[in-house]
Amino acid sequence: MQELLFDTKKFSIKDFPATRYQGSKLKLLQWIWENVKEFNFGSVLDAFGGTGSVVYLMKTCGKRVIYNDNMKFNYFIGLGLIENSSVKLSKEDLEFIIKKHKGVEYPSFIEDNFEDIYYTVE
Repeated sequence: MQELLFDTKKFSIKDFPATRYQGSKLKLLQWIWENVKEFNFGSVLDAFGGTGSVVYLMKTCGKRVIYNDNMKFNYFIGLGLIENSSVKLSKEDLEFIIKKHKGVEYPSFIEDNFEDIYYTVE
């Protein structure tokens, strides 16, 4: 895996959240940083932030980030990756999240419409 070097901090692409999300900029992070690092800037606005990989990159480089996305799923990704700096889920939390619970409806839009395109059954 190619290593990324940002200022005095050392990161690897594997440290960034991976997605199979259409339009994700994850593979472009090195290029993006190489093309903006010489600018004198302290904050970044990503108005169509998607999975947040660009603002996460900028946050790791010490920039103030402003993130927006109209999709609620992406909003929650932003809360978890960008705003959160200390809370980590426990093993019990993760087990609770991935377990189906009686009385809860689980919509299957993604599975029904994008199986074997962005997500596999497994």
